Amino acid sequence: MVGGYLPGDGGRASTFGSILVGLNDEVGLRWIGAVGSGFDEATLRLFIEHLRQIERSSSPFYNEVVVPKPVRPVWVEPGIVVEVEYKEWTHDFHLRAPVYKGIEMADPETVTWAEEGPV
Repeated sequence: MVGGYLPGDGGRASTFGSILVGLNDEVGLRWIGAVGSGFDEATLRLFIEHLRQIERSSSPFYNEVVVPKPVRPVWVEPGIVVEVEYKEWTHDFHLRAPVYKGIEMADPETVTWAEEGPV
């Protein structure tokens, strides 16, 4: 589930560099990584238009979101469910080499750590 994004630079200055994703668990929305690849130009433009409409002032994630400094995340209301492929889970339970595959038409409540997290 998308909970924020990192502003883009260079060719992506008008859109975003990556989306910040998480899974629901018993505590709340748990940040699991930043997804920056797999987007085509049309998707970037459409996605950023929607993200800008759902921005919020504080992080929806309960755990620390680690991003390169001095980049400042832009937080959004969780609710967009995305499909992501990844190589593996890291030792600290983040996605390694995640790639955006599309929007999923799923109930955000069903996107859980228990169902989607590392086994």
